Amino acid sequence: MSEHTPKPEEHSQTEHQRTPAQNGRMWVTASLVVIALTAGTLIGRATAPSVGAGAEGDVTQVLSGRNSSETRDVDFKIFWEVWHLVEDKHVQQPLDYQAMLEGAIAGMLNGLEDPYTAFMSSSASEQFEEDLGGSFQGIGAEIGFRDQVLAIVAPLPETPAERAGLRAGDWILEIDGESTEELSLLEAVSRIRGERGTAVTLGILREGEDELLPIEIIRDEIDIKATELSFEERDGKKLAVLGILTFDQETTKEVKEQLDVIEKEGADGIVIDLRNNPGGLLNASIDIADLFLPDGQLVVTEQFRNGKKNEFHTKHGVTTDLPVVVLVNVGSASASEIVAGALKDQAGAPLVGEKTFGKGSVQELETLKDGSSVRITVAEWLTPAGTHLDGEGLTPDIEVAITNEDVEAGQDPQKEAALEELQTRIP
Repeated sequence: MSEHTPKPEEHSQTEHQRTPAQNGRMWVTASLVVIALTAGTLIGRATAPSVGAGAEGDVTQVLSGRNSSETRDVDFKIFWEVWHLVEDKHVQQPLDYQAMLEGAIAGMLNGLEDPYTAFMSSSASEQFEEDLGGSFQGIGAEIGFRDQVLAIVAPLPETPAERAGLRAGDWILEIDGESTEELSLLEAVSRIRGERGTAVTLGILREGEDELLPIEIIRDEIDIKATELSFEERDGKKLAVLGILTFDQETTKEVKEQLDVIEKEGADGIVIDLRNNPGGLLNASIDIADLFLPDGQLVVTEQFRNGKKNEFHTKHGVTTDLPVVVLVNVGSASASEIVAGALKDQAGAPLVGEKTFGKGSVQELETLKDGSSVRITVAEWLTPAGTHLDGEGLTPDIEVAITNEDVEAGQDPQKEAALEELQTRIP
């Protein structure tokens, strides 16, 4: 998710947008945003559940109300055996039954080995809602899992994370000196986020480096703009560089305004810079693609486990017909990958830079009876050409890396390569 202070839940409903409901909230974000999501512990505290006689009788129905062949093959009696052993023998008394239950649920979801499927206790869910309704304080980065290791998806522009030197793709091996190896995404978020003025130290392993880098970040208020625009003169041609930094409810409006400026300036082509854009709202990504593609073009396909597919198409047609080149890197994720994939497959726009993050799954937020909630991965995204984004990402047509020396010298070889490629596409 991404913000410039607005929250995903504030967006007005469109045909392309998943809106908040009591159940069934859908996320197209790259991961949990450290500046916004979840606070408190994953396992909360509440009154003990009623675990009475006979509760473990037909446990498949007790736990789910279902009795499928798959669950019949699982011996749930072992669960109750352990439960009763803890009741009878554990030194800690009285037991916190609610914590035990929530821990069991969290463990069940961990068994899926899907870092984006997770449980939130009622207290954590309540804090989650409060965070989405208020101002954002944190480090200003989005995190996820890269090669099964906690990592920075993207540091957002002009935030503490960027100022501290965090980079897209950095692995987070420690948080305040403690290993992240066993942490869920929610647990990592809760440890990294915090109040303005407080500090957190991340132990960072950077690709190509051997030593752990301790990076201290002072948390602050986070305010992210949606776009930025600049122009470059090359061989008598005026080239626009349009940076799209996030996909929220303001993005489409801002991009349209920037396209008006580009037209008035008489630009000959556009580099769309999606680097370090970790994603955002599905409808925003489709609306942005709509500005560069003809009416009726497939933008992305949502594929569910039963083979059902939802296709999302453009509806309004091209706003600009200028040649386009797209800049991407490992910090380009989710909604960014949707736009990049659509422009590549449908308009032949070349991708320049580095392979994208590969976050192409959709999470649904289900609120449970006691106020706790579960985020469940329910679908995956496919580009118009059928490329699976999740875990794969998009490989650029022109691969250009940025070295540590480039960063220190303030050089941007990826941008230079994109501008050079754009020049070849101008009549």
